[in-house]
Amino acid sequence: MGRHALRRGPGAQQVLTPGAGPVPDDRTLPAQHSPSPRRPEPETAPGRTPLRSDEDVSPWPPGADAPVRHSTTGAGPGRRGVVAALGSVAALGAGALAVGPSGAGDVVRGVAGSLGLGLDDAAPTAAARIADTGSTAPLAVGTAPSSTKPAVEYQGSTGGKAPTMTTVAAVTQKPTMLVLDPALHVARRATWGPTPTTVAAIKKAGPKAWIESQLAPSKITDTRVDALLAKLDTLNKTPAQLKAMNKAREKEDYFYAHTQLETAAVIRAAWSKRQLFEVMVDFWHSRLHVPAHFDKSRDTLNHYDRLVIRKHALGTFEAMLWAMVTHPAMILYLDNQQNTKFGGNQNLGRELLELHTLGVDAGYTQTDVQNAAKLLTGLSVNPDTLTMVFRPEQHFVGKVKVFGTTYANATAAGGLTTLRSLVKKLANHPKTAEYLAADLVRRFVSDAPPRALVARLAKTYLANATSIKPVLRQLFASPEFQASVGQKYRRPLESTVATMRALSLQPSTNTTELMTSLRNLRWGLDQMGQAPLGHTAPDGYADFAQPWLSTVGTLSRWNMQMALAGGWNKGFTKPNAAGWIGDAVTYGVAVDRIAKRVLFQKPTAAQKAAILAFLGHTSTTKIPAWAKTGNGDYNLRVRAVALLLGAPQHQLR
Repeated sequence: MGRHALRRGPGAQQVLTPGAGPVPDDRTLPAQHSPSPRRPEPETAPGRTPLRSDEDVSPWPPGADAPVRHSTTGAGPGRRGVVAALGSVAALGAGALAVGPSGAGDVVRGVAGSLGLGLDDAAPTAAARIADTGSTAPLAVGTAPSSTKPAVEYQGSTGGKAPTMTTVAAVTQKPTMLVLDPALHVARRATWGPTPTTVAAIKKAGPKAWIESQLAPSKITDTRVDALLAKLDTLNKTPAQLKAMNKAREKEDYFYAHTQLETAAVIRAAWSKRQLFEVMVDFWHSRLHVPAHFDKSRDTLNHYDRLVIRKHALGTFEAMLWAMVTHPAMILYLDNQQNTKFGGNQNLGRELLELHTLGVDAGYTQTDVQNAAKLLTGLSVNPDTLTMVFRPEQHFVGKVKVFGTTYANATAAGGLTTLRSLVKKLANHPKTAEYLAADLVRRFVSDAPPRALVARLAKTYLANATSIKPVLRQLFASPEFQASVGQKYRRPLESTVATMRALSLQPSTNTTELMTSLRNLRWGLDQMGQAPLGHTAPDGYADFAQPWLSTVGTLSRWNMQMALAGGWNKGFTKPNAAGWIGDAVTYGVAVDRIAKRVLFQKPTAAQKAAILAFLGHTSTTKIPAWAKTGNGDYNLRVRAVALLLGAPQHQLR
């Protein structure tokens, strides 16, 4: 079983079990239907041998070139040897140049060091233990456990508490391997990953004007993505319609609607022109989280995505919070239909204060939680239509006080109006403003938010009646944002989509192949620990580096990057490495061009030397004409691409 995470709020002793959600205050966990962990059928490329078993997950094609973990023999150094060659400066030049625990450990330590986390000398042993045995023992990065999972284990841990806010005397750019290019910086943070087209658009308009255009997503035409989404028939349905559709298809896919919703999330992240909007949708799904592939949200989550998250992602937080509290997906997920004057259930009341508004460190008490739950009594769901219904006969009546504000709550009929007053008060509270601002800064600036920036954003939030757009404008224009290049680490979903975008992978015109590849991609992301909406606890995925730094996670990234670079997914176009290499005459120029294309900067001298050694050529070796063709030198046009994608320049943002 995966790790359990204990809640931290006042009086909270609930145990969060992966796949089961929060334990109601007054009952045991219900039985949950779990999707089969069976691996999807691999999309075997022509002439390739299918994988032999669930354990054979190497991204490297079978045959003589299959990696040996510690081999350094052959024409060029083995991948383990290349990692060692690149690990001389805190392994920052390493990247995906080995498939083995020691090489992965080098990279984990290097990236951790670049983010200021620090790994002690015991890390390689722990790293090897995890990769070799599947042990979930944490790496020596503080005390945070890994949030990635082996194929046989779903880990529900949030990976510890996020770093606290910091106070700095002066805003300065920390040393980083990334080039200090303002347009690239915006593309790395405000999109799901740079593409040549996106970077060019930011440079042409200027970062400020480009951000402003992204804050008006309705004015951005997105014809191709709209056409792809039209192939998914659950996205615009009501909960009652989704219930019928899920029932009709449950034998082929019990979570039919959720599979489509997660597929849509990847489509939008990879190919939408409304990039900042899609990043914010992901942000809100973690912050006001209802999980996919979960019984309680089976028929309601797609509707929640459309009418709560997407509708209000760039609107006001107050409106979004009210839509969330009164949506059947959240009501059912946190069992508020059982919260009546005859017997209370505190789940929604607790999360409303702890996760959605004030924050766990705001200073509220268990009495505040209980009283918030009282104001939520009677808020329920019609089991037939799956719409929100307020039941006055179940509403607690009487004066209650929540976090310093007293609510008369004089009549049952007026209970919904009283609840609206509570939501408005919480949304506009200074503690909520600070907590939300800190989360936005943690997403877009650094794991440890600068206190001064958080304070300025919180002030703007309150001055603009909880509107999100003014806060984002100020954030992206701030000196703290501009001086934060390379201070964020891509989580698995971010890394995978950024890889797709860097490779310019496009959707196939064959709908069946496209949907198969997207489903298999979702399975791969689940194995990496971050399916788009898959976090099983109410707090959403951790948005800081520590939980994601592990050898298992690093190896999984390399596997994914190799599969995408190799064009193994029939539903996506193949990378055009031959086109990137172009008229390059030597291998040295070819490596530079590939790096410039996928990393948007040149490799370091150590990285370039290591890749050339792996290829078995010098920088001045002439490239034969056949090697640059679409079916030419596999090491050059596929493996060199994948190796560069494993470098820190791609993992950091």
